[in-house]
Amino acid sequence: MLAEKKCSCKYFDNIKIPCGHAMLAADGLGVPYDTLCGHWYKTTVWRETYAGVISPEEDPKDVDIPEEVSSMVVYPPITKRQAGRRRKTRIPSTGEIRVPKKKLVQNRCGRCGGYGHNRTNCANPI
Repeated sequence: MLAEKKCSCKYFDNIKIPCGHAMLAADGLGVPYDTLCGHWYKTTVWRETYAGVISPEEDPKDVDIPEEVSSMVVYPPITKRQAGRRRKTRIPSTGEIRVPKKKLVQNRCGRCGGYGHNRTNCANPI
């Protein structure tokens, strides 16, 4: 299925960017990742797309705007703030992997002063 650029999760099929499953399979077979991406994601295609000069049809100053449109005053839309408390952390995207936070400082017992346990689990005599 790797040669056909397909995966059972359908992410690779739809977006044409290799998913985690396809990347693991490519690592196992020694296939480079850039061969798995769709051709329209490659820089050569982007360069060819924008190689020519893109010019506007006409100058925006020369366009005639009707008087009733130019005299209208446009206000921003009326919106309401959502109810509830705002989020402090953002919702991760589908492809993101959350890394668990690692505790940097080891526990210290308040009773004996030893490391690796706390007062509740202290087995040392008083």
